[in-house]
Amino acid sequence: MWERWEGWDADGLPYESHNDFSKGAVITFLHRHVAGIRPVVDGTGYRRFEISPSLGGGLSSAKGRLETPHGEIISSWTLAGGIFRIRIVVPAGTTYKLTMPDG
Repeated sequence: MWERWEGWDADGLPYESHNDFSKGAVITFLHRHVAGIRPVVDGTGYRRFEISPSLGGGLSSAKGRLETPHGEIISSWTLAGGIFRIRIVVPAGTTYKLTMPDG
């Protein structure tokens, strides 16, 4: 994706994209690894997905929300005193697989 910093033309349109992909890459990492919300790669638009949070980096909690064509998916977890707790909300009519951090 091209990125330029020249701003907008006389009609108020951007010369190129002003949606820097690095921001998209960061949120994708947070959704898929920290919150653990991962699509099943079959073109279902999150009708089928996996929730598999990755712990580490000194984090003791995380919460991720993802709007999909089928509704909102939420993954919220905490790690305290060696006890892992997770709360998930999934849209009606979807199928998911939950994989805990220890497999």
